[in-house]
Amino acid sequence: MKALTTLVIWLWSALVAAHPLGNNTVNRAVALTMDGDTVRIDYRQELAEIPTLLAQQSADRDGDGQISRSEWQAFADAWSGALLPALHLSAAQRALALQSASLDWQLLEGAAGLQQLRLHGVFTTRAPLRGSMRLHFVDASAPTDSGWRELWVRAERGARIVESGAARHDRSAGLTRFPVAGAALPHDTTADLRVDFSGAPRAPNSITRAASPLPAATHRAGLPALFVLGMHHIATGWDHLVFLLGLVLLCRSMRALLAVVSAFTVAHSLTLGLAAAGLVAPPGAVVEPAIALSIAYVGLCNVRQRRGDHGMVLAFAFGLIHGFGFAGALAKTLGAQAFGGHDWLWSLLAFNLGIESFQVALLCVLVPGMVWAARRSWAARARRGASHAVLWSGLAWFALRVAGV
Repeated sequence: MKALTTLVIWLWSALVAAHPLGNNTVNRAVALTMDGDTVRIDYRQELAEIPTLLAQQSADRDGDGQISRSEWQAFADAWSGALLPALHLSAAQRALALQSASLDWQLLEGAAGLQQLRLHGVFTTRAPLRGSMRLHFVDASAPTDSGWRELWVRAERGARIVESGAARHDRSAGLTRFPVAGAALPHDTTADLRVDFSGAPRAPNSITRAASPLPAATHRAGLPALFVLGMHHIATGWDHLVFLLGLVLLCRSMRALLAVVSAFTVAHSLTLGLAAAGLVAPPGAVVEPAIALSIAYVGLCNVRQRRGDHGMVLAFAFGLIHGFGFAGALAKTLGAQAFGGHDWLWSLLAFNLGIESFQVALLCVLVPGMVWAARRSWAARARRGASHAVLWSGLAWFALRVAGV
């Protein structure tokens, strides 16, 4: 029992660390630098764990499950080539031609043993700029991606910013420092400014390609990563874990517990599969508050000590809703992978097995602990306190999700 508890604690500590903005975000920081007679655009993009998993599937051109340096470099080159047409810079309402000056990429360790990809492209104007002129910049790339999106401007070596409504400093330290959870994220994609280009011209940039600073190695993507992703999703899904606690509190015997957990597993696996296959796509604005209400209802049943035979029905009904919540972390991944045929079912199975493995390991620790606590004089008070915690947690989550927080 002690060894199993230690294992679950170790798994949890290894899995719960996540990107501060969420493991499904794509974050950008764009700096416009007026440098002598040139405008330089430093474009940094960071992909959290799930978008990086998608990138791995795209980068694996030979389909061997290993992404080499050359494959990552080709992926970065394709990213830079696709990004360039989405960057629009004009002076006095005249479009300025941009060229790629440098490109580098880096893989970092992320949550649950997965990775995060950082890309950095530098683009410059082709023709020299003279005198005072008004500049307009638009970043039209991937407007629907969620995450941090900042834009700031600065002047160096002779150029001078006369007027600007854009930020004048880097708020995320190159996508390495983000605000506390819950703070509003910037979504800056345009800049209007007046610049005086009166300094000495500078030598043009040469096009360079910098490799990742990581040791020469390959990275394996595919089913193991999706298994770990499933474990990570349940380990960090506090709403699902609190609901599971509520189900355990409903049960008066091990037989009832097995029936309830089985019903929950079958139900959420069913809707997870339907959502991942694209057959149903309920809006998150409905699913997330519904999950919160399911938690509150299970907590209320426990508070009122309504633990009859309807626990299995509750588990199945609400498990259908929770399956859509699990799918939120996977649908985009499955929809974008290029496996073809029915291989997406293996991906779904790996993800779901990750969820179930962590869930079973947690129950193996939780249930014996509750059996031990049931023999103590304070057992009734502890159960009632836990039931109230489930109820009010569900209500709080419902209020926050309806309010869009």
